Amino acid sequence: MADFDLLARLPGVQTVDLIATDAVLGSGFHQRIHEWLPGLDEIEWNASAVSPRPVLSVPAATPDRMCFSNRDREEELIGIARRLKADRREHTGAGLDPPPLDGVAVVYRHPLAYLYLARSVFGAAGIPFQTSDTLPLAAEPFAAALDLVFDFVAASFTRSALIALLRSPYFTFADRMPIDRWAISALDRALSEARYLGELEHLSQLSIAWQAGGEHRQVWPALHGAVSAAEELQRLAPVIAPLVGLGVPVSVDTMKSEVAKWAFDQGAAMINDVWGLQRDSAMAPIMSQNGLPVVIMHNRDAVDPALDIMADIEAFFARSLAIAAQAGIARDRMVLDPGIGFGKTPEQSIEAIGRLGRLRSFGLPLLVGASRKRFIDKLSPAPPDQRLGGSIAAHVLSVLNGAAIIRVHDVAETVQALKVAAAIRGHS
Repeated sequence: MADFDLLARLPGVQTVDLIATDAVLGSGFHQRIHEWLPGLDEIEWNASAVSPRPVLSVPAATPDRMCFSNRDREEELIGIARRLKADRREHTGAGLDPPPLDGVAVVYRHPLAYLYLARSVFGAAGIPFQTSDTLPLAAEPFAAALDLVFDFVAASFTRSALIALLRSPYFTFADRMPIDRWAISALDRALSEARYLGELEHLSQLSIAWQAGGEHRQVWPALHGAVSAAEELQRLAPVIAPLVGLGVPVSVDTMKSEVAKWAFDQGAAMINDVWGLQRDSAMAPIMSQNGLPVVIMHNRDAVDPALDIMADIEAFFARSLAIAAQAGIARDRMVLDPGIGFGKTPEQSIEAIGRLGRLRSFGLPLLVGASRKRFIDKLSPAPPDQRLGGSIAAHVLSVLNGAAIIRVHDVAETVQALKVAAAIRGHS
């Protein structure tokens, strides 16, 4: 739903038509859409009075209303690139200046696969572009790729999750050459034609059958890579249970309700929603049903140095808590995390720690994860594994400013520092 927020902030947008079911509106979207698009007119439509079955209606393309149908995402982006280049040629041929590209925006509800494809498609077409991605960990691309891995496993190796993983520029196979995008697109089409819905056994059977019959030769490299990845990643499915067996609480970071449900089934004790219940409308209801504690983390699509970061964090938490309340999540199950390093400049991350006490007004436990973050490098340049001193300083001050939970890499050293700080403070 957050892409509608992006639409509202795009210059030049005059009208936006939205269609939402009662279930979607009841998830907290109703309130948020009025916050994002004030003055929105509502029309209630009783679908059952018109037709007892869903109907897909595709309007005919006209000069003022273009509609396109594509086989896959890559073809869709290639079509956009061709239209942009054709438009520039038309203007140039008529002696006119081509329209500036900074006035063109391509907005997707699920942008993940498009983000990866845009680099190669628009790059090959020579079209300059910039992305405003909504990855849960956009500031940490490798961590974002890990989210794809969890999604792939949690979804039982479905086609869409598989293709998104293969297209990730951060996911490679150590024993083979990179898989080109044409093979991946061909694999996507072949799996669709084979009505592949998921499950590793079915994927392996298709691989064996196609190679034995000499079919779909162009997809063999991608298919072999996909099967290898699935077999390797299948080990992730039971990984949480052994950790739970150690007798320690296990927390899983995600913004996807499917991953949260999978983690809950595996025995996870807490879910950290890295988009604060605001990216997946099914997340809040799932967290209400399973009763697990949920960490509501602040995040932003893009960094804005001019932003009043504390005001933005407070407004974000207010929206998240309204969603949680509507879904029935108990307040004693919620923790707030200012999201150090996520959608923030180094200076804003420092400010969020320094003014952490301001967030105590929400009356909920505060969590801070500043370990090895980039703002430390900004103050005292050092690679991540050499930021222990800065990490300890940030966490000690976070606790002094009201943090009830901290997330660290170097546990023993941080515990020692906190014990010493607490003892000294007790005599102050």
